[in-house]
Amino acid sequence: MNNYTDELMRLWQSEIDFEIRTMGDYGFCMTLFDDVNRVKAKWTLETLEQGIEWLVNKVLELYPDCEYSIERIRRINIMRDNLVDTDKFTFSTLQTMLWDNKGGRDE
Repeated sequence: MNNYTDELMRLWQSEIDFEIRTMGDYGFCMTLFDDVNRVKAKWTLETLEQGIEWLVNKVLELYPDCEYSIERIRRINIMRDNLVDTDKFTFSTLQTMLWDNKGGRDE
């Protein structure tokens, strides 16, 4: 699996309801739902990477107590403690998280 697929699977396994829809030349529409399928947040971004990063950051903001957010925030705090200056999820920070967990860099 790639990083995008892995992150989306983690969201799905955490029972976070979301939708990704293509918008032609406009990019990707990301929608986050609440427990009764009402739209909680919605945004259109140019690339899939930007869309997934937005989705993850919205989950961290709107559902800070869910298992997914707790784990991601824990990893972000570990990175911050290791002098990585961030309070947002990005795929580059995910690479750092994966590198920390494997004890080496992916080649």
